[in-house]
Amino acid sequence: MIDNYEAMKKLFLIILLFSFIQSFSQEISKKELRQQKEQEEFNSTISLINSKEFEFNANQALPLNGPSIDLSTNTNQLIVKNDSLICDMPFFGRAFNIDYNEQGGFHFSGTISNYKKDIHSKKKKIELKFNLKNQSDSYQFHLTISFNKNASLTILSNNRAAITYWGKIDELKKNSENQ
Repeated sequence: MIDNYEAMKKLFLIILLFSFIQSFSQEISKKELRQQKEQEEFNSTISLINSKEFEFNANQALPLNGPSIDLSTNTNQLIVKNDSLICDMPFFGRAFNIDYNEQGGFHFSGTISNYKKDIHSKKKKIELKFNLKNQSDSYQFHLTISFNKNASLTILSNNRAAITYWGKIDELKKNSENQ
């Protein structure tokens, strides 16, 4: 009777140990699957950036002095197509020197200069820096993109306070390509 009890006890411990090892191995595979998915998304993001044809759409703005502003009801878009840029972003903040007839926000297009791209593989992050100069102002853009296409865009201007936007990058839409 005691041998039977000891055998059942050992069998129970073996089953318990086996189920623990199996659940531990599943946790490792879930982690590996998540890392693999993130790497695939990062590779897709790199391909999109390398195409130099993408758009940034913001869902929030963070002015230099003030609370964040929801942009879900505002039209906003930054389009990069090869070496051209179209910027149609709202502006909230202090303007230092603008023309009297100039409409609010950033509404311009032009040719990009000083384009720099840094890919940080370990952090799964891409940083783009570029400039644009038009007849009324000079702009610096700093776009930081995560592996899943979430992004933050900071615009520095000679005539306005700095502002940061949060949103996502995506492929150019059909109506954007014709602009």
